[in-house]
Amino acid sequence: HAVREMKRNITALEREKAAKAILAPSETALEHISADATIIVDPPRAGLHEDVIEKLLETKPARIIYLSCNPVTQARDVARLADSYGIRAHRGYNFFPRTPHIEHLVVLDLKK
Repeated sequence: HAVREMKRNITALEREKAAKAILAPSETALEHISADATIIVDPPRAGLHEDVIEKLLETKPARIIYLSCNPVTQARDVARLADSYGIRAHRGYNFFPRTPHIEHLVVLDLKK
């Protein structure tokens, strides 16, 4: 549903040439990670796959937007990226009231 909504938004905003929604496990879509793209990831609770972290560190896109349902694995992954990336912004979201689950968003920018 989220990818369908993202595609609808891309069309509504007339950004078809600049944005692409990919529905695939990130470790099978590594060819879409490039230095000239803003990368948005929303991994499962286990966090980013090792191949994805390695590809991000290899290509060094200027910005990574990382949404996570598990702040513990997100913190682990951000620590792995910390030599190359700094945290520009972060915020927690309570999308599921009266449950222990939260979503956490971190925007990482490539260090100069």
